[in-house]
Amino acid sequence: MKGTKRDGEKVKAQSTAAVRATISFPPDVYESLKSVATGNKVSGVGGARRGGEVHRRAVALA
Repeated sequence: MKGTKRDGEKVKAQSTAAVRATISFPPDVYESLKSVATGNKVSGVGGARRGGEVHRRAVALA
């Protein structure tokens, strides 16, 4: 987004806000996610995020 002028002074452009979410997993799914994340040296959140990105791309290609 470009900055606009307000009262003669330049205003810094605002960035798009991120959306926060809370995800709950059944215990067996959580343990699987945790072991995969540890094996890939990422956090559980990083693994869930990556899984969501992969799923979104797969759905978009279908």
